[in-house]
Amino acid sequence: MSNLTNPPGGGEPPDIYRNVGEQIQAFFDYAEKNPDRAVPFFVNIWETQASLTTRALALQGLGVAAKHYRVKEAFADWDVLKDIAKEVKGKGEVSNDLTRWAAASALEAIGYSQQSLQHLEGGGFTEPLDRIRREIRDRKLIEINRIPRLNNRGETTAEYERHLEFWIYGPADELLNDRDRSLNYQDLVGDVISKLHGRGVYLGLISPNSIVQAAALRQAGLIFKESAQIEEYLYGLLEEFLHDSSHETSLRIHAAEIINTATDLNRRLKTLSKLLLEETELRNTAVRFSTPYKQELAKFESDAYTVLETLNFEYRLDKLEPKDLIISQIEQIITSSSQAIDVILARIETAIKAAENLARQYNKSSNLLVNFLKSKQDGYLSNIHNWIQTLRSQVAQLLDIHKKISENQSFLKQILSEIYPLDSQLYKKVSEIPNLAALDNQEYKNYSYHRCQSLKNILTQIQEGIKLCVNNQKLKMKQEKSLKEFIINCIVCFIFLLVSSFLFLLVAFIIMGGSNGTDIPLSLILTIVVSLILLIVCVSYHYYWTHIRPNKFEPILQQLSNWQI
Repeated sequence: MSNLTNPPGGGEPPDIYRNVGEQIQAFFDYAEKNPDRAVPFFVNIWETQASLTTRALALQGLGVAAKHYRVKEAFADWDVLKDIAKEVKGKGEVSNDLTRWAAASALEAIGYSQQSLQHLEGGGFTEPLDRIRREIRDRKLIEINRIPRLNNRGETTAEYERHLEFWIYGPADELLNDRDRSLNYQDLVGDVISKLHGRGVYLGLISPNSIVQAAALRQAGLIFKESAQIEEYLYGLLEEFLHDSSHETSLRIHAAEIINTATDLNRRLKTLSKLLLEETELRNTAVRFSTPYKQELAKFESDAYTVLETLNFEYRLDKLEPKDLIISQIEQIITSSSQAIDVILARIETAIKAAENLARQYNKSSNLLVNFLKSKQDGYLSNIHNWIQTLRSQVAQLLDIHKKISENQSFLKQILSEIYPLDSQLYKKVSEIPNLAALDNQEYKNYSYHRCQSLKNILTQIQEGIKLCVNNQKLKMKQEKSLKEFIINCIVCFIFLLVSSFLFLLVAFIIMGGSNGTDIPLSLILTIVVSLILLIVCVSYHYYWTHIRPNKFEPILQQLSNWQI
């Protein structure tokens, strides 16, 4: 390889690295930016270094440098092809699967013709390089679930370490793009990403495998604050991942959590502002992280601030028990609730305009956010309208019970006025019924429904009390009637017998006196007349006590029974 060892402008790249990922990236960057200087450096490593990992990097570096035309011309010598072909075939000074894979990749990148690769003076390959490279890779993929990671002492096995080195210094991207989800695969992925440091995070985040993405995010969280350079490098990767809607929401939230620890407050607030246009979980994440810094957000992102304030806005109805309120209080609440509707409409309308401005600024759709804001508005308005309807219904109930109280008071007063001339003793007893002052209570118009109901119950108790007094009086009169009826019957019978005797004497005297020409004594006539009068009086009194007096309360009892308070 004499034509490659001393090209113009030779030099050396850095020789101190903080981690494997930085070393690998330095090799590739050096090959990309300084190919003329990189080639002799890599050739020197290849010819003098026994480290398999370093040799593999040097071979891959040659492939990267070969992208440049001047270097590609230098590789035209068959000696170069032969030397690298030995590595592919495992016939180099030191080689393993890693160096074989790296050599095959380098030859592919250099771009030798198929004829040169197959020529015995050239590569002498019997199979395509791509097939050789894929065969090595696929065999190593199969080994993932065969090679034990730890021995019985809890130490990493040597075989696993060599296996790990293959993926770290070799086709790490192909490993991380695999669809495997086994536990051994997850352990290997975690180790590879950890060793590759920032480069591992980059390769992991662009993987289609969510398990790999999660491992990359865990690594990002561990190293994000190591230095300003690391933070700057990872921030862009995380931001791109965060705003890619094809990724799982939980992983995007994890990325947002890491970004939220960034030093540059304005930058991270701007990044989080875009999430306000996303689905619910991401939007809530943005609200949670941005709210503590909303005043800072207002200074440079007014639309995001407006949206944030509206998302944080909560309208809670102070729902008092309607039946504990009086009409004036209910009317006041209805007025304030109606005013709240106007406030909510204005706030949501402003937020929707801000959301549309934000969407135009970030070239995104505002549909998710606008629909959420409208849904939030509809929910508030529905609750308020239902509350107002409940209050109005309560006003109607209050007016109805006011009317019933007034009617009941008038009815009971009328009953008392009818009792007064009918029976003074009964009226006296009725007047002693408790809470009779409720009949004159006119304050009920300023009562709540519960208090009105209590007053109505008192009126019911008064009604029942009057009914009880009347029934008791009626029962008492029936008892008196039985005794008096017996006495009157005796008197009537006695008078009847007396009158009958006098009438008999009168008739006898008329018959006998008429024949003798004698006049009827005046005393006899008077006695008969008085007896007849007494008989009439007794019969009338008897009729009163047995028919009229016991039934005089029936109309009142009938009214009390029919009236529904």
